[in-house]
Amino acid sequence: MRANGAVSYGSYNEPNITDDEALAVDKAVCELKREFLVLYNVLFLHHVYGWSYRQISRRYLTPLEYPHQVGMKNSDSRKRFVCHKTVKRLIDEAERQVYKKMSIDKGQGLG
Repeated sequence: MRANGAVSYGSYNEPNITDDEALAVDKAVCELKREFLVLYNVLFLHHVYGWSYRQISRRYLTPLEYPHQVGMKNSDSRKRFVCHKTVKRLIDEAERQVYKKMSIDKGQGLG
């Protein structure tokens, strides 16, 4: 995720987080999937598949928001799309949820 403070010293594929940190991220993301499936899917499409905000808005969110338009062509003037700025807000919220769940787990581990 963004702004995690990890600095790469080796090859591009070397992870720079500990196993415990990776497990905490995995647990938080699994909880996100269980509680907020759309947020999880948007986060997954952006960070794992590398889809842009616009790709996510057109390919994933638009059919969810406007299911009656699924058969319409993109060039149809009546077709509406979800704004890419909405995707940015959803990704920000998904990341906030993951960080929040990680901080809650970290706090419970101290006691």
